[in-house]
Amino acid sequence: MNEQEFLSRIRRGLARTPRSFGGLMDDHVAAIRRHAASAGNAGAAGTGEGAGADARADEQPRDEGPGLLDEFTREFEALGGHAWVAGGPGEALELMVRALREILARRGGYACLAAHPLLEAWGVEAALRDARLDVRVYRSVADLTVLAGCEVSVTVAGGAIAETGTLVMESHPYQGRLASLLAPVHVGIVPPNGLMPSVAAWLADRETRFGGGEEMPSSVAFATGPSRSADIPGDLALGVHGPGEVHAVLIRA
Repeated sequence: MNEQEFLSRIRRGLARTPRSFGGLMDDHVAAIRRHAASAGNAGAAGTGEGAGADARADEQPRDEGPGLLDEFTREFEALGGHAWVAGGPGEALELMVRALREILARRGGYACLAAHPLLEAWGVEAALRDARLDVRVYRSVADLTVLAGCEVSVTVAGGAIAETGTLVMESHPYQGRLASLLAPVHVGIVPPNGLMPSVAAWLADRETRFGGGEEMPSSVAFATGPSRSADIPGDLALGVHGPGEVHAVLIRA
């Protein structure tokens, strides 16, 4: 099946089952909120406007702006994440340096950057080296030992979902799946205009972009907060199947 056939199937599926898809997203959001409450975050997740309400993935898209950004920050931090909000790319770079300096001072080791075009365009590697931070670059699977030895990885998210505090991680040759999973700490950069109100809105946006010729990722992962595992009943563990500490850097529109 070629790319055009794949896109055609997505279009037909979205056209046929919008209500069913919205219902699945409602269940997904409700499950995430229950998980947060069982992890001891009930107080944080249960306060604030709309925290106990049913989220509707098929609702009308909300305007991007302070409301959407504040919603993501609230949900992301309720799950144990750390949000860094910048006013523009320059301030985002400053916040990245500050975040990595704090993380490495606390944990030791070095940081690993994915060779993402956005990080290169922003001059992240040079800024971190100017700040005298130990940083390496992960360009492909050939650099797997570099990635495996780092304490914190920095990647660019394919987007973020406000209603669940979710980072959407797309896999490309320069930023594979392990780039956001292998290190104990992950810092995800949400690009400008990457914040969406819901999973349905993100899918619609990506379908439009893929249809316009944007490169399709080999896989997509929805990461909601630090990695959690409860394989042993009653014993919740962080960082077993992914990073136990997650940061997000966002730009306020």
